[in-house]
Amino acid sequence: MNEKTCKALLGYGISTRLIKKIASTHHTLGSLRESGNELLRADFTEEEIEELKAKLQRNEIPAETIDRILNASDGVCCVCADGNTSRPYQLHHIRPYSETQDNSSDNIALVCPTHHVAIHGNKPSVESQKLVRNQWYKIATLAKDYQQKGIPFPFDLLEAVDYGSRASPRELVQLGPLSPSTATLSYPPELADKALSLLKSDFFALVFGDSGSGKSTFALAIGGISVERGVNVFGLRFGKQRNDTLQQLLVLFFTCV
Repeated sequence: MNEKTCKALLGYGISTRLIKKIASTHHTLGSLRESGNELLRADFTEEEIEELKAKLQRNEIPAETIDRILNASDGVCCVCADGNTSRPYQLHHIRPYSETQDNSSDNIALVCPTHHVAIHGNKPSVESQKLVRNQWYKIATLAKDYQQKGIPFPFDLLEAVDYGSRASPRELVQLGPLSPSTATLSYPPELADKALSLLKSDFFALVFGDSGSGKSTFALAIGGISVERGVNVFGLRFGKQRNDTLQQLLVLFFTCV
């Protein structure tokens, strides 16, 4: 199967696992559409035939959109988010295609078959799906910098911080940590600017104080202002116990500087 046909099948939402199976048969894109179920049963299961018949009736996702998604995701499921490029994947419509016919890159996420089934079963919100996808895009971009320098990337250690939610003044009077967006608005800009100036000149800024004094909130505020200036911000994954955390953070520092 040539690359054009493979990309066309991917553009109909067919998984790479099924595309690989199609490549091992005599079928072309045209024969898949025109053949009756009886003929297709020689090569495919009933479930696969149902998938082919349903998805080949769609409008094809443009090749340039597919290229954009493959590049942004690095061919990795945005839910797995682990850098595994050997896993099968397919293009998932965040807002259902049956409702929108929206084949734009904003409405599509690259996911593995397992998570594709889970998404349709659990029906997470559009906003949460886009958040997961966009966070993976940021991690994938950073990971490529590592790859270009031949350094393994610690996928289990870092996560992109989300500043896309709306700030809520209610959080300021509630017990508990502030969201990144609310934290960004909770500090005077001049304090954040001072910290950013230190980071720009020395690549290091020490924030210290008693427990509950607002160190984490201040760090989130600095990050939020940085995001407004076009910088991606990452945080440590809580609960991840690694003996080499400090070493990985130093590698991250010297890789990105």
